[in-house]
Amino acid sequence: MEKDPNEVKIKASLVWSRIGFYQQILLWIITAAIPFFIYLFYSINPLKYTSLSNWLSRVGDIITLRRFLPDYVIGLFIGAFLSLFFLLMEWLISRIKGELPKERLSHQDELIPKTSLQRRWAFAINLSASIMEEILFRGYLFMALINLWNHWLWAALLLSAIFAFFHTNIQQMSATVWIFITSLVLCYFTVTRRSLVIPWGIHFSVNLVNLFVFPKVGEYFSHENK
Repeated sequence: MEKDPNEVKIKASLVWSRIGFYQQILLWIITAAIPFFIYLFYSINPLKYTSLSNWLSRVGDIITLRRFLPDYVIGLFIGAFLSLFFLLMEWLISRIKGELPKERLSHQDELIPKTSLQRRWAFAINLSASIMEEILFRGYLFMALINLWNHWLWAALLLSAIFAFFHTNIQQMSATVWIFITSLVLCYFTVTRRSLVIPWGIHFSVNLVNLFVFPKVGEYFSHENK
């Protein structure tokens, strides 16, 4: 099935630019507004909406900077390890299916930053987005779901399915599986460390590897097969 040439695509020049930066500002405003309006709603009738107070408390407990530097470094290393593991899995899948590794590593090439300016924007925007997405997903949503079951894993599975859906890669289904697994790891560290710091590091590291390392590996395989 041929792609529609008139189909609107998200380009690196659009995402990694001032437009992407302004989008981050807007999303941060929304992220900050959510607990504010939840608290206002709770304050109308505290006795009736004690669950909202408990949710705010759980969110506040994990948005902490204690052990920030060592935990963030640990998160960066875990994220790099996960990315390399997924890279190995993509290579194995390509070998099993008889595909060129380049074909599996070149998905979403249109989002790879091409210029030094785009790369700087990509670094800054991903630093912001990794923090914000962890607050939204592992903070707000996970802390809302976690009380619905006796074990956090059930909430993590549901959240990871949602997280993978929002990050679906239409060119490679395997990418959705890697995102799902990554989300489970992020949920695990959120619960065990009672902090979002390691998940922040993992998320940022995975994004950087996908944007700056995978393309280089894809180029290597491309040259190797010429």
